[in-house]
Amino acid sequence: MEVARAIEVLERSGALAKAQVAGIKRWFADYLIWMTTSKNGIDERDAKNNHGSCWVMQVAAFAQLTGDQQLLAYCRDRFKTVLVPNQIAVDGSLPEELRRTKPYGYSLFNLEALATLCQILSTPQDDLWSFQTAGWSRNEERDGIHDAIH
Repeated sequence: MEVARAIEVLERSGALAKAQVAGIKRWFADYLIWMTTSKNGIDERDAKNNHGSCWVMQVAAFAQLTGDQQLLAYCRDRFKTVLVPNQIAVDGSLPEELRRTKPYGYSLFNLEALATLCQILSTPQDDLWSFQTAGWSRNEERDGIHDAIH
């Protein structure tokens, strides 16, 4: 994912020839087809933990590089309808990560992936940093955290 993000910077700087950039974007577009259609890709997409988040993060980064607006919209929707409601508990914890062998590290890793998604996918019309699922309110969130602490 970091390579795709770096290519965007290198392209803007003019450090790569247009033909090089076109070839790299073609490679990532082909890789996106594999990620979204292969059994391995689909299995990772459907994972209930950080694997699912990282799949969306990679697809979002590669779609941004290749200009694939349809996949960007898909990732934005998946963030809101699958990742957040199924991975983040009302108290803010990540239950699937807490069940793993290194819950602290996996929770941080998944949180980083989710934050990266907010950075990549947020638009002026759709700010994922402030996204809340239906039924959540700041009070419910605060009360859940308050109850967990006490």
